[in-house]
Amino acid sequence: MSLFNSRISSYQMNYFMRANVNSATVKLQEATKELGTGRHANMFQELGPRSASSLQMRVTETTTHSFVTANNVLASKLETTLAATNSIRETVSSVLELSLQNMTRPNTGAEALQAEARAAIESVVGSLNQSFNGDMIFACIASRHAPITRWEDVNPDTRFSPSALIHSLL
Repeated sequence: MSLFNSRISSYQMNYFMRANVNSATVKLQEATKELGTGRHANMFQELGPRSASSLQMRVTETTTHSFVTANNVLASKLETTLAATNSIRETVSSVLELSLQNMTRPNTGAEALQAEARAAIESVVGSLNQSFNGDMIFACIASRHAPITRWEDVNPDTRFSPSALIHSLL
């Protein structure tokens, strides 16, 4: 006597058989995927409790890569800042040396010295207004706006140019 003979309806038997076929199809698809890739279809199910350490290692690796990327960007920004600072120092030093030489042996006229100073100011302003990846290097938190106004340009906040302000003081 069969167990399924009198106690299970034909609908239940059909449903049971469909579920078995569906389960076998899913297992066959997973086996095909594993065979094709050479890896388990569900790695964490195969690892069991060890999967937590695997996940933690992956998170640590991703975090480390993001730190390395951020540090590389910061190193490039600092190199750009150092180059700008060195340029400013060289420009200001040359004008200062010329002024000191002129003080001991006046061979350069005041107009030439002023022209040299204005050229140095423009160079310093250009160095201070340098940007890196769309952000101004020396602008602090307002990094989308140029920190220094050029000699002849009018500042939109004060409505004065640096040259007009100096001329008004003299």
